[in-house]
Amino acid sequence: MVSPARLRPTLVSLSLLLLALLTGCRDADPIISVTDTGQAERLSIGKTAGQGPVKQLRLQVEGQLNGTAQLVVIMEGQPFHVFTLSDSIDLTWKDRWPHDRARLAYNPGTATGGSLRIRYRFVD
Repeated sequence: MVSPARLRPTLVSLSLLLLALLTGCRDADPIISVTDTGQAERLSIGKTAGQGPVKQLRLQVEGQLNGTAQLVVIMEGQPFHVFTLSDSIDLTWKDRWPHDRARLAYNPGTATGGSLRIRYRFVD
């Protein structure tokens, strides 16, 4: 039989490992992409299942455009925030948001190509 004094370091190590695994397994923020940056696109995003009441929306926009485009955040059918995008894009935006869903409108302007990824989180 192993003495309790010898088991203690093993139990502490296993507990720390379990804690690290559980905190590291958090779901990543969802990502959507504009499939053709030369064409207008409407995107719909929403909170994840099981989330509480939403208080804030956070967007992280990354990519590269050949030309200039706009990304519009729409609240209750009206433009809430307009981003002008061009060249290399790496921006983070957050603001109050009392809804479970949001609509985004991508308008290509002079953009003829490139790539655009939008990571989002509805913060409760």
